[in-house]
Amino acid sequence: MTDDTQHEDYLRDFYSEDRIAAFEKLSGEGYIGSQGQAVTEEIAPLLGLKEGDKVLDVGSGIGGFAFYLAKNFGVDVLCIDTSTEIVKAGRKRAALIDLGKGRVTFDKVDAMKVDYLPATFDVVVIRSTLLQFPFQKKAPTIGRAFEWLRPGGRLMLNDMCTVLGISFPELDDHMKKRRWYLLSLEENRQMVENAGFRSIEIRDRHEAYVRLIGEEIAQTDARREELLKDVPKNMYEDTLAHWKWKKSWAEKKAFTEFFILAEKPQ
Repeated sequence: MTDDTQHEDYLRDFYSEDRIAAFEKLSGEGYIGSQGQAVTEEIAPLLGLKEGDKVLDVGSGIGGFAFYLAKNFGVDVLCIDTSTEIVKAGRKRAALIDLGKGRVTFDKVDAMKVDYLPATFDVVVIRSTLLQFPFQKKAPTIGRAFEWLRPGGRLMLNDMCTVLGISFPELDDHMKKRRWYLLSLEENRQMVENAGFRSIEIRDRHEAYVRLIGEEIAQTDARREELLKDVPKNMYEDTLAHWKWKKSWAEKKAFTEFFILAEKPQ
């Protein structure tokens, strides 16, 4: 069985239609992961968007981030994801939302296999996605993003990274289960620079990440009875346990979250 086939099987099992609906109940409308809307509101003003810009959202999920950009900035967002069910869910939600002058479309494609014309997009966003790309696919993905951007276009990379020099071997099993392949912050920065990007800005979100996921855990705990009306108990408990695991290890600085904003030279 190839790595691609294993990944397809993983996505099909992990993101079934019912599980997507349950994740959205836990994470907030339009999202299937923690801190969705909070990070959206933090990232969006950094992108320098103007009406009519073309944005590529790699690993888009069900569209919460894209809908926010389209509605608030009047941009056209192309969302790509490798999960059939996620793309179907995103399309259903897009059909129900008034996006004003913006537009959001979804395609089921692999960023490593799709061919867009050079200089197609003004902004490429890779958010909470590259961590699940095997190490050998990370740099080529950033390189492709560079090619797809217009001169002066911007890359936003938002992801998790290890803290250089600190190793926690006991994390390996959970990392493998969740298919996390983490680089250090410096390795991510160097990868972006090697692809040709310049004007690289880095933001370490460690304090905000720990604070926000703690608030999310508390809110989810407080809404337990309400949420269990729509979310299977085992899924509720597994998701909450995963968030608590992330908070605990982030507090130990086993990993942290970051933004990298970079520009393709004119």
